[in-house]
Amino acid sequence: MIRYIVLLLTILLLSLNLSALICFPVTYPALFGNTTTNSTELKDIRFNFSPIQKTMLFGSTFAGFIIAVIPFCALMQKYKCHRVLTVTSSMSAIILFLTPISISSYFPSYIFLRVLQSAIASKLFIVTGFVVNEWAPKNERGFFVAVLSSIEISALFSMTFSGIISENFGWPSNFYFHGFCVGIVTLLWSIVYRDNVLNHPFLSAREKYMISEGKDMQSSNCEKSPIPYKSIIKTPSVLAIWISALGNFAINHFNFSYSTIYVKNAMNVPLSEAGRIVLIPMTALIIVRFITGKLSDSVKYISELNKIRFFNSLGFFGTAVFLLIIYIFPHGNPDNKFIDIVIFTLACCFCGFASGGTYKSTVLVAGQYSSFVFAVFQMIGGMFIGLPGAVVIPRLAPEDTPKQWSNIFLIYAIILAGSNAIFLLFARASPEDWSIPMNNTKEMKEKTNDL
Repeated sequence: MIRYIVLLLTILLLSLNLSALICFPVTYPALFGNTTTNSTELKDIRFNFSPIQKTMLFGSTFAGFIIAVIPFCALMQKYKCHRVLTVTSSMSAIILFLTPISISSYFPSYIFLRVLQSAIASKLFIVTGFVVNEWAPKNERGFFVAVLSSIEISALFSMTFSGIISENFGWPSNFYFHGFCVGIVTLLWSIVYRDNVLNHPFLSAREKYMISEGKDMQSSNCEKSPIPYKSIIKTPSVLAIWISALGNFAINHFNFSYSTIYVKNAMNVPLSEAGRIVLIPMTALIIVRFITGKLSDSVKYISELNKIRFFNSLGFFGTAVFLLIIYIFPHGNPDNKFIDIVIFTLACCFCGFASGGTYKSTVLVAGQYSSFVFAVFQMIGGMFIGLPGAVVIPRLAPEDTPKQWSNIFLIYAIILAGSNAIFLLFARASPEDWSIPMNNTKEMKEKTNDL
């Protein structure tokens, strides 16, 4: 099935684009050390970054990630997903190849490249909206959303290979390896993907019909209709989706930025073992997302709206419960190491159920404009969770003690519970009026309306 090949290549490409961004943090331990002379081989150079330089290095990640979201959405509306993703992913590969010489020769040049790299990675959720709207059959939208939201694959990839490559071949080789992988997958994706399935040379007539059934393919991906910004931002169901971004990004931010630090310091685990432990909840999270996507599509005796409410509550409230357990019984006791790992894994992976809630609701409610809703979703998460978290969390846990981290988990639990409560009140599973193409009939909405 060509659509599954497209789905696989798309999540690989999106994950590798994010891996290109997190490649530096996971390579950072190999970079740190005494500064060497210019005569030293590139792989032997080490750096002593000042506090200001460290802030610039890690802060630049969020700068591009937030600033470029809306412009990328506009670019994709005008030039379509295939052209924009092919060009930007190629740029991402080039940046990775330039990184070793850039960071070792002129620090400001690498900051510029890092902002550009984070801007390129900001298209993750936007692409999800485009691909689901164009390539997912109506009865597989939940599965497509679940797969395309599994960006933790990027962390699994980088954490698995970065240490091995840096240790055996030197830290520059890790950037070259990531650049090579991005380049190869970009080439494969550009060959297979098309912006309109009706124009795809490899698709059978049966699969074209399966994908396009019940859709207005002429209006897919907003080819003709301008985005109704005013109507979107005044829609309660969309506002609820955007508020739920706070809960989604709270856990994602922890998983990507602080999970290894927490396991190592708060749970008293050696660094090498901490890296392996962190892979467990991330792998479990991806598996939960895939299962949720399949269940969300296959269960027919529950209305679409109730499925969305159930999965989002299971993801948000479930995660909040396990975080509260950690708050009440902080980790760090060597005798309870196994139990601590189990609870930590459950707390991280339960949020995977939300792929059948918030993410799927976005596609059902916004339809052809889901890419814009996803773009704002991502921007809100970065602005109100990513940037503040980068500043606040080090202050709340300066020594990374179990007690300090338990207080942070309490804040996470409150954010998750509060954002889910609002989502439950205003969630919808049917297209809003502004999302239905003008040449579609009213029966389309009536068929999918669960209220």
